[in-house]
Formats: sequence, structure tokens, C-alpha cells
Amino acid sequence: MYKKVGPSDRIISQDKCASVVDASGGETKRCICISGQLRNFNDAEIWNALGKNGKLEKIVLKYDARTGYQKGFAFAVYSSEEDVERVLDGGQDVELERGHIWLERAQRNASIAIYSIRNGWTLEKLIEEACKYGRVMELDVTEMCGGRTMFIEYETRAEAENARASIPSSILCHGNTNLNAVWVDSKILNNSLQFNFERNQKLVSCQTLNEKSICEKFKCYGCVRRVDFVRDRWNNIMGEGFIYFSNTASGQLHSDS
Repeated sequence: MYKKVGPSDRIISQDKCASVVDASGGETKRCICISGQLRNFNDAEIWNALGKNGKLEKIVLKYDARTGYQKGFAFAVYSSEEDVERVLDGGQDVELERGHIWLERAQRNASIAIYSIRNGWTLEKLIEEACKYGRVMELDVTEMCGGRTMFIEYETRAEAENARASIPSSILCHGNTNLNAVWVDSKILNNSLQFNFERNQKLVSCQTLNEKSICEKFKCYGCVRRVDFVRDRWNNIMGEGFIYFSNTASGQLHSDS
């Protein structure tokens, strides 16, 4: 495998000319976002695990350009959208010998929500923390999900990726617990539905609990755009998630419908 080293990206690929992911082109549709304690695995382990169910073109590992420290997310680009579907159908929680990684479909939006924030964090401190990771286009803090939630829209997807991976750990270091970060389509979340489940729960007999099975379960209520599972700082699934519908009315359904 050939590797290309840069200040903030390192590419694992069999193609010497491989470049970073083009978020403005078709590569995003063939891309999976990987998260977890990636520094615990070597290149071969990650490549072999992600290449079992689809033809890989490259894996882009992300690093802090200033410290050189490997970040907790990366991107895998496949040869086709069908390869992406097969990989996700095979399971989004991938167990490896020294831990596990979580897979989800790459998104283009640059908005995130950080929730369950304790009141000890002032608005000024939250704004300062959010601005560390890029240019903030919009920021709002409100009460929801049993605590304060901060909605942030960044100028670019890369800035949002960095913030989503870094802000929860930073706030946790200051005494917060059970802090979570999710992608959002709009700051008011009026097109989403929160759901809860047991860690090993099956929706139907022999069916894996993943994005596809959740979409199948809830498609009778409206067109499901995306499913996000909430995870803790160690990438463990927390037993809750969000379903994003294509319109506001669908997202206002009660979870017991």
C-alpha cells in the first residue's frame, strides 16, 4: 500500500496519485465516515476491515496540523455507491481485535448539535470553544433533551468534522458527563425524531439494528433522509438516536406512534 503524507491528512491507498476527499464532487456519495480510537489500529487492520464488503479506493486519516496528533475520525472512499451500501448493510459497529470503529454515511452539511451541556458553561465560554475549530456562521444555545444544547453551523464541512470530534472531549475534561454530538440539518431540529433502544435490540427477528433497518421501520411515517446514532467519547452506542425526515410534519410524529 502506498501512503501520502501531508500536514493534516495521510492517505492509505494502492494508487500513488490518490488525493484527499473531494467534498464538492461525486466522491462524497461514495464515502463513509469512520470514527473511534483510530490510533489504536495499524493501516492494514483498518484497510482489511473496511475492504471486506466493498472495493476500497482509499482511506484518508486526519491529523492535527499543529500537534501531529491523529484525530478520532477518517474517511473511506469506495469504487461505487453500491459498495457503500454493502459495507453499511454489513454493520455500522465494526469490532476489531483492539477495539471497535463506527461507520456512517458521509454528509455534506456543516451543522452539528452538542447536547446535555451543564449550566456551568457560560454562553461566552461555549462561543469561545466553538470558534476554536473554524469560522462559525450561526450559533444558538437552547434547552432541550434534558439539558442545554448548542447548535453550530460552520463555514465548511471539514471545520464541522473537526468540531464534532473535538468539542465533546474538551467539555468533558471540564467536568461535564454524558455529552453527545450529532449532525443536524437545521438548528431547530423540527424535522427529526429522537428514539431510544437497547444496545443489542433487534427490530425484527435476525435483523441488525443499523441505519437501513431503522429507515425500513419508520418509512411508513414519511421519507427518512438519515439516521444518526448517539455515541459516547469512546464511540460506544448510547442507546438513542435521531431520525431525520424530509419534512417538518414527519419529524413531529410521537415516538410511540
